[in-house]
Amino acid sequence: MSDGEIFPVRSKYEGDAQYTIGSNHLTSAMPLWFTLADCIAAKLLTGRAPRIVSAISFMPGPVQEGLLPIHIAGNPEYCVDPAQGDFFKRLIDLRSEVKKKKENASDNHEKDQLESQQRAFKLVANATSYGIFVELNVEEENQAQPFLCYGPSGQPIPIEMKKFEAAGMFFHPLLAALITGAARLMLAITERLTIDAGLDWAFCDTDSMALAKPENMGIEEFYEKVRGIQTWFMPLNPYADKSPLLKIEDYNYSNNELHPLYCYAVSSKRYALFNLDNNGKPILRKVSAHGLGHIIAPYKRYDMADLEDAAPWQQDVWREIIEAAIENRQPIYSKLKNFDNPAVSRYGATTPQLLKWFGVSNKEKTYKAQVKPFNFLLSMQSTPDFKELKPVAPYNKNPVKAASHCFDRKTGEKIKKIQLKTNLNALAQYHLHPETKFLNGDYTDKGATRRRHVIVKSILHIGKEANKWEEQFLLGYDPSAQIEYGITPEQKNDMRNIILEGIEVYGAKRVAEISNLSERYVLKISKGQANPPAKTLMKIHRATKILEIESAEQKLTLGKIHEKMKEKNISIRALAAALKIDASNLAKILSGRRSNIDQLTRIHAYLV
Repeated sequence: MSDGEIFPVRSKYEGDAQYTIGSNHLTSAMPLWFTLADCIAAKLLTGRAPRIVSAISFMPGPVQEGLLPIHIAGNPEYCVDPAQGDFFKRLIDLRSEVKKKKENASDNHEKDQLESQQRAFKLVANATSYGIFVELNVEEENQAQPFLCYGPSGQPIPIEMKKFEAAGMFFHPLLAALITGAARLMLAITERLTIDAGLDWAFCDTDSMALAKPENMGIEEFYEKVRGIQTWFMPLNPYADKSPLLKIEDYNYSNNELHPLYCYAVSSKRYALFNLDNNGKPILRKVSAHGLGHIIAPYKRYDMADLEDAAPWQQDVWREIIEAAIENRQPIYSKLKNFDNPAVSRYGATTPQLLKWFGVSNKEKTYKAQVKPFNFLLSMQSTPDFKELKPVAPYNKNPVKAASHCFDRKTGEKIKKIQLKTNLNALAQYHLHPETKFLNGDYTDKGATRRRHVIVKSILHIGKEANKWEEQFLLGYDPSAQIEYGITPEQKNDMRNIILEGIEVYGAKRVAEISNLSERYVLKISKGQANPPAKTLMKIHRATKILEIESAEQKLTLGKIHEKMKEKNISIRALAAALKIDASNLAKILSGRRSNIDQLTRIHAYLV
């Protein structure tokens, strides 16, 4: 049971279409399962221990028969014997040995070989230490099949689904859950040590955290405290190489000297690390290509090298974002070369589903002219006015020439260049991406984000989030790709009661608008004349929560408006004249009878 302790919570935050996970304060009357590592992390971060109502433990069994040593890449020096030692530790130790050999090698050919080998060890260690234990492959039947879905209660829910998840050969959810729980505990320990040292943090990933220096602290004192945090983990190092588990990245150094490193963070996985030169201009050290990697480079720059997986044009985007922030203006992407050309992504017809895209357009063509399996093509994006179009084109290195041969993959009809999004259109709001899982994370907010407080009302059982990742990578998030198994009958009744209250307070029309359902159908539900499926109930429930948030924001903004009017001694009539709207309408807006948050925000912005 949890009462405000910090736990990992996966949800659709603030009306977001996608599920995401954040470590937030959690209150739940119903018992939820967490790893012991997560419970320890909750105690470290909040000072309170969650109430444990039930606990289970697992013990390893005997070594499997038939396990044999293997020589990686056929090299006897790279022997791994899973029956005699820790497989994962051995892989990491081998990688460290190869990296040292590379440092001491004098021949460039040998260095290249050793670099390839250490990368291979890294790839195998990463894949086998987590990925293979959560391998789920989504399969789809023509007709719905009966299944039993098990959730936190342990009681199965009978469901019928066309899609189902087949476990991979090494699927082991227990190991996967314990591995991720341990990683979160390591981050929680780092955060606790950081806060106790009087420091803060900017962002973190699965196995790393970027620590932030307070303004009034000297850089040497800051690094001394950071090294103290680093030293705390040293006794936990299980590997032959006893270098720190948490590495101070090279980005902090320039010519072997410490230099102030700044961070500009937009949202999860969208950040840049940089120094400032003598003129206050950013010198990029590391930038994220998240949200940019699918676009083919609009231009090449031979005077710049790639910066840890970020191409020169992506660095230019980030440089403009940072300079705009420093100068307190909006980024001007239009000055970047070829940003008025169509935004183009490369893809291949590598799955039956991707090939089905061309079912209609292939019908009238000879086999030679058809899109065939594993053909490479280009995908483009249509403008909002033509969102029903699905533009693709034969592969061409020149995006402009490719656009001239663009056609709709559903109908085969030609698409005009004016109907396509340019690079400027596609990236205009790249720096405005919200961070919904935390408070103060909207695109208009500045400063530190804060953890939310999540109150559990119901639990939705979901499937693999990476389903159809190739299609979503090219075309954007597809809500239908997410497998949702539903909720328990008891939770369904609770949710129905919440929905009925929401409809009574906000009206069926408004609830229907936000949930994208007909008002008539919502009214039928409110009168008990319809029995909607769990997925529909979730949509309406989410709509009532959005309206609840909007209502609270409206009340808050209305209060601020009235305070400003009183402070400035301005009447409704004078304000209406300044805003060029009817005074009687403004009176109704300011009474809360006829207003929406956008109107109130504009009025408040004018007064401020």
